[in-house]
Amino acid sequence: MSTSAAAGSRDMEAGAYRYQRHQPENNPLYRIIETHYPEFSCGYEEHRPY
Repeated sequence: MSTSAAAGSRDMEAGAYRYQRHQPENNPLYRIIETHYPEFSCGYEEHRPY
């Protein structure tokens, strides 16, 4: 086991590990998609090949 893995398991045993949620809404790409997706999806429906 590597040193960092051993340290990580000690932290988890001690209760120091806390779940931290990813926050995609704070990502610039997420905001761009959120802004432009409605326009994209409407255009896609009109030009769908099938």
